[in-house]
Amino acid sequence: MFELRKIDIIIDGITDCLVERASEKRIDTEISEVSFRCRLPGWKFDWSEPERQGSSVYALRVKGDPEAVIQGLVAFHEDKENECVYGDLLESNSENIGRDGKYLGVGAHLTAFACKTARSLGYDAFYFMAKTLLMDHYRKTLGATQIGSSALMGIFEPAFSNLINSYYEKEISDG
Repeated sequence: MFELRKIDIIIDGITDCLVERASEKRIDTEISEVSFRCRLPGWKFDWSEPERQGSSVYALRVKGDPEAVIQGLVAFHEDKENECVYGDLLESNSENIGRDGKYLGVGAHLTAFACKTARSLGYDAFYFMAKTLLMDHYRKTLGATQIGSSALMGIFEPAFSNLINSYYEKEISDG
């Protein structure tokens, strides 16, 4: 059984990569599956927990970064019963948070990756529990839809494809 956590990340921009806030330079990224055996220093959540519950955890890094600094993490699992991917946890590196954060686009990038993964599994929806105060923000920035009167939200068509295409259009068109 999965512990339901509420996603509480600010979506500060939707681009085809990360954007360095100070210079507005576009930064290429890479995402890879990771595994943690213990709590990561400086991160709000215990990223070893989602894997123990059966979720996959993925790290977003700047491509070619020799130090391989993790810019953001996302955990999600396939929900075959509801034919979707369900987001368990999402967090940006603390250096990217706030007006003075280093990179824009971490949260949307990781959400787009989760949607892309859902599509590769044959689904056209991504679900997550949202912090109540951020539900309207997710409607506006991601095109998410509230499910009933709960904090459960979903990203469905056309927002689902729009988000994927924002980050992966070149990859999709290249085949």
